[in-house]
Amino acid sequence: VNNSKEQSANRMLSPEKLKTAEYPLQTDEELTIWMRNHIGAQVQGYSDYSQYPRVKEIEEKTGIKLKIIYADNGQEEDQFNLLLASGDLPDLIYYDWMHLPGGADEAIRSGYITELNDLIADYAPNYCSFLEKKPEFAKMARTDSGKYYMFNNYPANEQEITDDLERAATCGLTLRKDWLEELSLAPPETISEWYNVLKAFKEQKNTETPICFNFSDEYAYQNLIGAFGISPGFYQKNGKVMYGRAQTQYKDFLVEMRKWYTEGLLDEAIMSVSDARVTEKMVDGSCGAGFAWIGAGIERWLNDGKKSDPDFDIIAVKPPTLEKGETSKFGNYFLPFSHNGIAVSATSDKKELAVKFLDYGYSDEGAILYNYGIEGISYEMIDGKPVYKEPPDGMTRTDFLTLYTMITGSWPCKVLTTTREYLYSLPQQLQAIEAYKQTEYYNYILPPISQTSDEAEETSRLERLIVNYADEMMKKFILGKEPIENFDLYISELQRLGMDRLMELKQAALDRYNRR
Repeated sequence: VNNSKEQSANRMLSPEKLKTAEYPLQTDEELTIWMRNHIGAQVQGYSDYSQYPRVKEIEEKTGIKLKIIYADNGQEEDQFNLLLASGDLPDLIYYDWMHLPGGADEAIRSGYITELNDLIADYAPNYCSFLEKKPEFAKMARTDSGKYYMFNNYPANEQEITDDLERAATCGLTLRKDWLEELSLAPPETISEWYNVLKAFKEQKNTETPICFNFSDEYAYQNLIGAFGISPGFYQKNGKVMYGRAQTQYKDFLVEMRKWYTEGLLDEAIMSVSDARVTEKMVDGSCGAGFAWIGAGIERWLNDGKKSDPDFDIIAVKPPTLEKGETSKFGNYFLPFSHNGIAVSATSDKKELAVKFLDYGYSDEGAILYNYGIEGISYEMIDGKPVYKEPPDGMTRTDFLTLYTMITGSWPCKVLTTTREYLYSLPQQLQAIEAYKQTEYYNYILPPISQTSDEAEETSRLERLIVNYADEMMKKFILGKEPIENFDLYISELQRLGMDRLMELKQAALDRYNRR
C-alpha cells in the first residue's frame, strides 16, 4: 500500500476532532436523489414510493427536503446510463457501484461521482467513528486506490464478518412441511433424498411442479449446484478465482437437473418463471418446494397459504450435499456489505450538505429512525428502549417496516440486530435461519473486488459473453436441446470466448483487494 493511499484513508478515519452536526439542520436547501432500486417492496395502496410516511419523517428529522427520482422497473440500467450521459446529475445517486464497468474509481475519474475522503473527514464524524471500529468494513468501503466513494449500510454489532452467519442467512430452499408429514418423509439433506422427495410429491400428491424456481437467478439454484462443490458464478478457493460453470463438477449437476426435468420435477419455464408465479404455485399446491427469502417469501407463503388451507405449513432445509452429514461449501451467504450505496455526484454544488445528510444514518438518532421508524406509530419506547409495534390487521411486518423505516433495503445506516428479530419472528422463519446458515460459503465468496479503468471494458465484455453463453447452454443442457456429451465442447467454447483472460483479470482484482 503506498503512503499517499494510507494517509488519505487514515485521515478519513480520524473523527476525534469533529463535532457531530446538530439535526435538524437549519437549511432551506433540497437534495435530489436518483434511486436505482426501491428501498423495500411496493406496499399495496401506495403508487408512489416517495409517499411512504418514512420520507416526510426523514425530512423533518434531518431538516433537508428530498426530491427522490426512482428508475422504472426493468429499465434501471438504461435509465442510469442515460443519466450519466446527460451530464445533468442529481446531488445523490443510489447504485450498485460494483457492477459499473471500472467500478467507483472509473466513476470518479469520469466525473460522475465524488471522492469522499476529505468530505467524510470534515463532515461525517459518525461514519468515521463507525468505520474506525470496523477496519474490515472500511477495507470493503474503499477502492483499490484508497478512495471512499459511497455511504452504505452495515451491521452495528461487534461480531466479525465471518461470525455473523445469522445475518448472512437470508434465503434458501423451502418445502411443504405438511406434505412431508403426510407422506412420512424426512426433510431432504442430500441430492438423492431431494430427488426421492420430489418424486413422492409428483406421484403421491399429483403436484404439477414438485419444485419451482428460476434458473436465471443464481441465488435460486445456488443451494443445489453447491452440493456438487461449486458455485454458479465467480468465487475463490485458497486465494484463486474460480468460475463454477467451468468446472468438471458442473457436468454432474447438469446431468442431475436434466433427469429432474425429464421426469417432470422442474417447472417448464426454468429460465423465466417469476417470483410471483412461484408464490402462486406454492400457495395453490401446484408445487411443493422452491426458493424463498426468509422475510417476504416465507412470511407471504404462510399468510397466503393458510387462507385456503389451514394445514398449510413450510419448512426450510439446509443446503444439500452429495453425502449425508457433510456441510455445503456453497449455500447462500452474503457479506455484510451491500454493493448498493449512495454516492455524491461530482457536479453537485451541495456536497457538504449531502455528506452531513448521509452521516445522519450512523448517528444514534438516525439509526433509531431508519431502523424503527416513527415513535408512537411503528415503535414505542419501553424501559428506555425502542420496541416495534404490531402492524395493522392484514399487513405483514415487512410491509409495515417498509412504510415507516429504511431497513428493508440497503439505505446507508447502522443496521440494528433487533430489526431482524422483529422481521423474522415466525417459528418457520427462525427455523429457516438455523437451516440456511449451515454453509461454509463465507470461506469462498469473493469480496467486493473492482477492476482498474484500463481493465474495465475488457472485463465487462468478457464476463458478459461468458455468463450469457453459460446461461444459454445451461438451459439447453437441462431441457435436452444439447446432449450432455457435448460438455467438453461447451468448455472449449468458454475458453475460446476468453475464460482464461477473464480469470486473469479477476485474479488481479482479488490480489489488489487483498493488498488494500
